[in-house]
Amino acid sequence: MLVQFKIKNFLSIKDEQVFSMVADSAIKEKDMDDTNGVFDVSDNLSLLKSAVIYGANASGKSNFIRTFFTYQAMIVHSANLTELQEITAIVPFLLNSKTVDKPSVFEAVFIYDAVQYRYGFEVSKKGITEEWLFVKAQRETQVFYRDKNGIEINPKYKILIEIRDKKMLHNKSLLVSKGAVFNDEISTNILKWANTIFAASGVSGGAFNYDTTISMLQDPKGKTAVVELMKLADFGITDLIVEEKEGSSMGVTFGLNAAGSSIQPEVKHEKTMLKEVKARRNVLNEKGQIVGMANFVFLQNESEGTKQFFSLIGPFLQALKNGSVMVVDEIDIKLHPLLSQRLVSLFNSKETNPKGAQLIFTTHDTNLLDAHIFRRDQVWFAEKDKYGASTIYPLTDYKPRNDMNLEKNYIAGKFGAIPYLGDFDLLIKEVLTHKRAKK
Repeated sequence: MLVQFKIKNFLSIKDEQVFSMVADSAIKEKDMDDTNGVFDVSDNLSLLKSAVIYGANASGKSNFIRTFFTYQAMIVHSANLTELQEITAIVPFLLNSKTVDKPSVFEAVFIYDAVQYRYGFEVSKKGITEEWLFVKAQRETQVFYRDKNGIEINPKYKILIEIRDKKMLHNKSLLVSKGAVFNDEISTNILKWANTIFAASGVSGGAFNYDTTISMLQDPKGKTAVVELMKLADFGITDLIVEEKEGSSMGVTFGLNAAGSSIQPEVKHEKTMLKEVKARRNVLNEKGQIVGMANFVFLQNESEGTKQFFSLIGPFLQALKNGSVMVVDEIDIKLHPLLSQRLVSLFNSKETNPKGAQLIFTTHDTNLLDAHIFRRDQVWFAEKDKYGASTIYPLTDYKPRNDMNLEKNYIAGKFGAIPYLGDFDLLIKEVLTHKRAKK
């Protein structure tokens, strides 16, 4: 479960931004459906089940979502980097001369197996400059701290000390990533939590999302859940079938040419078994009676909205099943507003989200700005200043009243994070007039 996330000097984010999933104890939403979008972790800590981020195009929403992916990728994959490789995923804020050569900073506070961790690192393309890990029971204690002067490690973590003392760590690899390779328990826990961050994009969909849903269709319980949700979404689909067919995949290998003087690519097409999804629909006669069934190749015949819902529902169900953090960029692309609401409600509901899964997503769908769907502390905004730097801030900064119409006030610009549009009509008129004058 995510408690808090910090980011600094990454993509369009220049100054430190703090995003929190801690519920505001002062907020009591009487009208919100179900369980108020909150689950209690302890007597002193309640966390939000979901959070939404609004903002104009190019405000930094997608860049903020990318910080989660980058944080996860560094933890999971940095142990595989060689000392000579550049960390290409790290891109600092490039619109300020002081930040171009500075490292990016990532830090998450999270709970895994009932233990709270605070883990972060400072990194540039050239390598890790700082790394720290703290664990909290009654109070927060340091596991290790790493900087250019060395690594200070709590004496109880013998494996981490051995990695340091035997010089098994270079500046492209995180100590946590290397510790997990050698089965250090606390490092393994950090890695396991990082792997629970489930990423999806409403913009691109993609094979990753389709494959997740397809894999669920091959399990009886998973298939039941996916098919029932597709039925409830009113797509007219009665069943989904996965069939395997022979196909080919393209691979590229490199070798010396005949003269042995240069490297030449060689394209190979290899036979493989591909999984194809078919949607089953009822065939009716003129009286509306079912007289048969018809199968349609899903990716060829279904609407873009249907395919989008299909691509998201697998990752969503997996996140709910495992209590994961689900991060989605532009959840509303190609979906009807009511479908977006239903997807969000899966996380806000106690019945469908008993394991503390969390949903963080960006959207332009202002229909979701409703007290029946979100508490005021679940709403965030992204805005870019005149210097091109993004800021992430919560709705609660404006202290809105309980009865305020959030959608109306957001569109009116009361909370910022909207595009400030010029006079389109005047511009087009000037362009057309100029063209006519040229003729």
